[in-house]
Amino acid sequence: MSSDTFVVSIADYQLEEYLRCPHKYYNKYILRKNTDHQNWKQLVQYAVNHAIHEYYSLPAESRIDKG
Repeated sequence: MSSDTFVVSIADYQLEEYLRCPHKYYNKYILRKNTDHQNWKQLVQYAVNHAIHEYYSLPAESRIDKG
């Protein structure tokens, strides 16, 4: 009796992606569907949120009003 066994290793970020959303992981890594076209919105949202957070973290007298 022959047993074909193979080992698949995944990176830590791939495991995190799987735990967050198994369906998205399946599409991205198993079916090899490109879902990167949706990620740009998340990246922009992150950047804007980060900039706003940094601005409001400054002391009130340090903020420059250019309006």
